[in-house]
Amino acid sequence: MEFDPGELPKRKLYFESCGNGSGSRFALVEDGKLCEFRNLTNGDVPAVGEIYCGRVADISHENASCFVLLTTSDGNTVRGFLNNDRHMTGDEIIVCVSAPASGNKFCRLSERFSIPGRYIVLTFDATGNSVKVSRRISSDISRQRLYELGDSLRDSVSDGVDDNKVPGILFRTEAESAEDASIKAEFNGSYKTFRSIIDKFSKLKKDASFGLVYAPDQVAARLLEYSAATIEEIHTDSPELYDMALRSTGCGETKVHMHKTGYFSLMGIDREYARLSGRTVYLPSGGNIVIDRTEAMTVIDVNSSGAASAASDGDLFFKTNMEAAEEIARQLRLRSVTGTIVCDFINMDSAATEAAVFDVLKLKTMNDPAQTELFGFTKLKLFEITRSKGVFA
Repeated sequence: MEFDPGELPKRKLYFESCGNGSGSRFALVEDGKLCEFRNLTNGDVPAVGEIYCGRVADISHENASCFVLLTTSDGNTVRGFLNNDRHMTGDEIIVCVSAPASGNKFCRLSERFSIPGRYIVLTFDATGNSVKVSRRISSDISRQRLYELGDSLRDSVSDGVDDNKVPGILFRTEAESAEDASIKAEFNGSYKTFRSIIDKFSKLKKDASFGLVYAPDQVAARLLEYSAATIEEIHTDSPELYDMALRSTGCGETKVHMHKTGYFSLMGIDREYARLSGRTVYLPSGGNIVIDRTEAMTVIDVNSSGAASAASDGDLFFKTNMEAAEEIARQLRLRSVTGTIVCDFINMDSAATEAAVFDVLKLKTMNDPAQTELFGFTKLKLFEITRSKGVFA
């Protein structure tokens, strides 16, 4: 299924202050449906998106992985898990937190990080950096222009600089209509942040030390995560965030709205999230999905209502499966589900009905900022999905 730029969702972003400067709660509504709900605070230590100079502790060549020691901002030393065994014990390496610690599992680390902007995202990958253009830009002329601009921006900072200190560039959708001068200005500002990260890491490494290098502003990152062309409204109760939204997104005053504190409850956002976040989620036709998260995977069971007649069972089952496929795509985002997901749909009697369910899942996961891969039905008629945190485009 090819991506159709005309199918970009219409989004409403909601931010509510938690009080005492401890961050914000964030809700995202796409095409009238709640798709994300989370706290944009650094309550988790280490927090997702934080960048560290870490020290390799234990290496497991059998699992092609290693554990890395991190010193957090409050002075504690914790362990993180990295899928890479190419380093040596005692090496200081730059890592970014890609998933928080959960249960008895350590936080997950990556040797990639990004600095988002309105037009571009600067990227760092320990295995190499390059210029990329959002797949949502379909014009060959525009893509060629941006690739050439990206190469020139990288060349402008590469003279006499180590290759690892030249970031990759990902051009976002807005870059297609932006002037080169605006893109260059944003690149220069983001590059200063990038160099400060690399320079601080280099200093810690030289001193044979390890610790926090950079903690991103979670709220600012959310404002920049979505294409301005898709944003219908931004709501907040913070004057500071209101001003930030006007400056950073390009949305005018008609799209940015101020509210009194506590408006999540008044607008029904809290109630809607409570309805959707239970173990059982009900579907329009009367069926439901049951979601169970385990250490190894997330299992989703699809059930029909018990009131169907024998004559209409086939139609009801198909309708329930189609509704479930759409809801599952939303629930993966709403609950920030990652890893392996196994879905047990109601038995289908043809390859055509299985293909229809696959197509719905494919369509509804296209706008998921996390990388989602659909493997389809197994011999046991279980639908397999994997979902991981990825760089947004």
